[in-house]
Amino acid sequence: MRLNQAVCLVCNPDLVEPIVRDYYAFGKDFSQTYREAAATFWGNSILVSNDADWLRQRRILQRALHHSRIAAYGETMVSRTARMLDTWHDGESFDLHQRLMRHTLALMTRNLLGMDFSAAENEEVIAALDATLALFSDLSQLELKFDTPEKQRFRETVGRLNEIVYAAIARRRADPQDRGDMLFALMNTPDEGGLMTDTELRDEIVTMLRAAHRNTATLLAWSFALVAQHPAVDVALADELERVLGESQPDLGALPRLSYTERVVKETMRYYPLYPNVRRDIETAYELGGYRIPAGTALGISIWAMHRDPRFFPDPERFDPSRWTEALERSLPKLAFLPFGGGPRQCPFKSYGMFEAVLLLATIRSDTRSSSPRASARSRTTRLTASCRRTAFEWLPGSGSACPKHLSPDGGLGCDPIDTSILLQTAQINPRQLHAR
Repeated sequence: MRLNQAVCLVCNPDLVEPIVRDYYAFGKDFSQTYREAAATFWGNSILVSNDADWLRQRRILQRALHHSRIAAYGETMVSRTARMLDTWHDGESFDLHQRLMRHTLALMTRNLLGMDFSAAENEEVIAALDATLALFSDLSQLELKFDTPEKQRFRETVGRLNEIVYAAIARRRADPQDRGDMLFALMNTPDEGGLMTDTELRDEIVTMLRAAHRNTATLLAWSFALVAQHPAVDVALADELERVLGESQPDLGALPRLSYTERVVKETMRYYPLYPNVRRDIETAYELGGYRIPAGTALGISIWAMHRDPRFFPDPERFDPSRWTEALERSLPKLAFLPFGGGPRQCPFKSYGMFEAVLLLATIRSDTRSSSPRASARSRTTRLTASCRRTAFEWLPGSGSACPKHLSPDGGLGCDPIDTSILLQTAQINPRQLHAR
């Protein structure tokens, strides 16, 4: 925000509705310098485009995410997650969040492009994504009139990212076989504006890679931290996975029966929303709820406050996946729960994101449990240590001591205030013996 800028924070879903509906009545919350830097990375992708461009992009992306293609995406998610779990060794400790970020990026690369990047390319893509986050997390850098190491790193790494993405597009055009990937659908979906150009494809690919790198991974890291903090939730989750999956891996057909797993994901998004606040600068005076808001006002939507509003979520400070009943969802105001935004600009990857989060949570959690003395050698118990600032949680067999009530709310998921590690130990133990310490 600018110094001396008026601020209006909206926490009422009824007032949020006209804001997301009248999208074009508001300006971007970006300075011109920010917009220029954003164009370097996002181009004119669906994240930043407007009017006819945005409508065309959304139509094409919806076809790439058609339910007929989703099954193939799910098979990739589960099989590759199982392969990742095979690399988790007894006694090993590592940063779970970082490993999940690399994993979800690899899943998106395969589902999006129909191919894998080389190890070197993966590192260069991650370097560009990290440089982008670092620069855009410190807006003061963008306003400086002189060059900085952060700006230089951003330009260099994004330049290399562009080379990698354009090379992938060229390889895919040279091999036009449909492998069920999104890029094939994007390249071959005609629209009023014709087929997508390489530049348009590049913009959408980079945007999706950016989202895949952090969003689902951070959601899952918080899910494991919260489950570790609440033993009863872990027991209920383990019981459902045992009942529905047995020794099998989850698949598309199992999803409707993994209702509690889905509730864990929803409650995590409520408890720690990916984007706690959304802000836009009003370019012209606007009337909202009977109040006239002057031009130049910073208008914010507090998703955090709405997700913690006891009018909509009784006992909101309690992490309780079982609250997500059909009755609750029917009773909620339309925009009281906004994990993916709302209105016409709602995230087009909402279904993909939920689908991926539930499948990965089920796959990882079912692999790190042992339901009987006859459990397979693959079944493992897990010690999960998750720290948020100075608050730590551990998921250990046989410990009955209490755990802290809350993770720090600072920043929400989008700011990545979590440092997670996981220690695997082979053991044959009933999931009901898992407690938080």
